[in-house]
Amino acid sequence: MKDYFRIFRTQPLIEVDDQSDFQILLQDEVDTTPACMAITALTLYQLEHGFDRGRMQMLIWAMNVHCSKSVRLRARTGVILVMAAHDVHDTWALEQLAECISFEPEACYEAYKALLQIFTRNEEYDVNYLLFQMFYAMPPFSKSPELFFQPFARGQVEQLSDDDWKFANALTQAWHLCDSDRFALLLMLMPQLDSLRASLMEQNVDPDELAEMQIHVERLANLSGEMKRAVLRMTTGSPVSDYVQQLYRFIQAHKPYQHTLTRDTLVDKMLVVDQQQINELWH
Repeated sequence: MKDYFRIFRTQPLIEVDDQSDFQILLQDEVDTTPACMAITALTLYQLEHGFDRGRMQMLIWAMNVHCSKSVRLRARTGVILVMAAHDVHDTWALEQLAECISFEPEACYEAYKALLQIFTRNEEYDVNYLLFQMFYAMPPFSKSPELFFQPFARGQVEQLSDDDWKFANALTQAWHLCDSDRFALLLMLMPQLDSLRASLMEQNVDPDELAEMQIHVERLANLSGEMKRAVLRMTTGSPVSDYVQQLYRFIQAHKPYQHTLTRDTLVDKMLVVDQQQINELWH
């Protein structure tokens, strides 16, 4: 299969055949990862190079109610981020967004709220980033930009034995993290797996039960004080906030993608429509 993440993120012109293939990807309800990665690439290209009607049309296709939830989530977030970041005034794009909002107003608003919170008040709403940001400027993230957006899976950043992977995977599930932070946490913990396992066993904590526990980091005696404080601040999230966190991490690691979101845009006027929403965003 073609690398559509690379094609859609780097090539100025998208071939007709690639557009047709993209529409086929959107119909796959079993393996949604290729479509999700393509959608992210369409978003990132526009953040760097500006609003692109062709790419925006492809994102609009992916917001169709017949697409999977994960696909629609990424497309919805991408459309809103691009249009808000560039304060797009293109009439066609605004009409398309208005139509999408009319079908899923709450979902569109939640995406916009997550973008504002994480991009403008990151230290308050995304404390995990403080813990993991150093890893995003280094390999494997610096050499594999797609890693920021891939589902967490074995073999992407490590080559562990079955037992070590099972234990490490359980550790990454003990707190709510977006997938890119799970990769970063795995990189952080790998040198300490044996000592962490021993520490837990000394405290009669079964490593096999970690994924089902809301384990407190004080039990991990070998972690540094700062890491303990940071992990304790980790809060529960949602699929949309997880994806926005991944976008934020990629953007912070790639200087051409630096953007400041503001409330004074047409997108804001379309999405923030009642007093409760105004109060939430100004809180």
